[in-house]
Amino acid sequence: MYTLRDPIENNRETTLNILEFIIKGGSHLKKEETDLIIKDLVARISCHPFPEKSEDLREKIILLLKNCLQYKDSFIINLSEMSTALGLCLGDQSGHIKNVHHV
Repeated sequence: MYTLRDPIENNRETTLNILEFIIKGGSHLKKEETDLIIKDLVARISCHPFPEKSEDLREKIILLLKNCLQYKDSFIINLSEMSTALGLCLGDQSGHIKNVHHV
C-alpha cells in the first residue's frame, strides 16, 4: 500500500478515506488483504517520532484500526505490533489522540 507512505499528505488522506469506505462497508476482503491493510496502518503509527505529522491522520488511522476488529484473524496476528504502536500513541502530545477510543 504505497499510497499510505506517499510524501504528500493529501494522497495519504485520500488513501485513508478509501480504506475507511472499504472497512466500514464490511467488504468481503480476503485475509491476505486485511493482513496487509492492518499491518500498513500499524506501521504508520509505530515509529517515534511519528511519520504521520498530522494529528487528524493519526486519529483516522487509530479509528480505522478500531473498525478492523471485524477482521478478527488479521487483527489478532497483528496484535503485538498494534499494542506497541498504540502505546506510542499514549505518549503523543495531542490529548485528542489519547481520547480516540471515545469516538
